[in-house]
Amino acid sequence: MYTRNLGKTGPQVPAIGLGCMGLSEFYGPATDQREAIRLLHEATELGVVHFDTAEMYGLGSTNESLLGGAFSDRRDQVFIATKFGPTRDPVSGAFTGIAGSREHCRRAVEGSLRTLRRAAAVHPIAAVQSEYSIFSRDIESEVIPACLEVGASLVAYSPLGRGMLSGRFKQQGLVEGDFRRNHPRFSGAAFDVNVQLVDEIESIATAHDCLSAQIALAWVLSRGEHVMTIPGTTKLENLKTNLGAYAVQLTGEERDLLDLLADRVSGQRYDERGMSTINA
Repeated sequence: MYTRNLGKTGPQVPAIGLGCMGLSEFYGPATDQREAIRLLHEATELGVVHFDTAEMYGLGSTNESLLGGAFSDRRDQVFIATKFGPTRDPVSGAFTGIAGSREHCRRAVEGSLRTLRRAAAVHPIAAVQSEYSIFSRDIESEVIPACLEVGASLVAYSPLGRGMLSGRFKQQGLVEGDFRRNHPRFSGAAFDVNVQLVDEIESIATAHDCLSAQIALAWVLSRGEHVMTIPGTTKLENLKTNLGAYAVQLTGEERDLLDLLADRVSGQRYDERGMSTINA
């Protein structure tokens, strides 16, 4: 396990954190609260420090509240990142737009900190969070150079391609409530194309006697000291697998082979509405 600085002035945290969205929503039914808290505690025992949440993960800031309760007795052991912007109907949960106004920012931050009873001081941008993986590299042209220019870290979410790069999705059949059922890369002919690309990642994993998820995470971490990542999971076994990526060192030739896969991926990383939102 190794640490990296979060921006120029931020703390040092382990390079692999835990994305907590799936504990509350979007990947099927929410995890039982007791089981979710158990996983969060086990993560800290394994050395995980960086936990990522957001106001939109579950109606009524459910995910933020989950983390607040889980870490109330060990707040000094964890680094919690949260965010705001997308707005939702409080009853249906439907997404209604993006709000970045001063008023919305204050409301979201006050909601996020309601158990903390203090606000963070204003500081330079320490990190930018964006999807980044072997399959999704569009941020390399503008976002990553900008991060390097201002000294901000890149926090890579969905480093496993929403689970596809783990090799666990060789057949379609996601559970009800899992948004990937309608995801462009998990649908129709695109799914078959992308699974074949995962086979190429698995061949490299075989050479390292490890799992394809560990190869995918090792690739993300190899992009530079300014990069850290927050793979999400609801299972302890998968968390341990993800942390095993620390021990994987890719050769230059292997990185070159993996670099070629993004241009062969079928389907966008969001549907049309999602792409217009993130690129607006």
